[in-house]
Amino acid sequence: MPWKPVALNNLKKGDTVRLEGGATIRIRRVIGQRGSVLDVINDEGLPVEIRDTEAVVRLEDK
Repeated sequence: MPWKPVALNNLKKGDTVRLEGGATIRIRRVIGQRGSVLDVINDEGLPVEIRDTEAVVRLEDK
């Protein structure tokens, strides 16, 4: 299963993403987007801000 670059507006519930800093999170819920920041809840129930200045890749099924 390869990692592929993804735009913030294409992230959705259930996605597993790796952020530029190396952190890997699974998205439990997308709260919303404010300009260049996407607010999500991770699998541990914690809020996470993802900025469009970060390189974000998503784990693809294929």
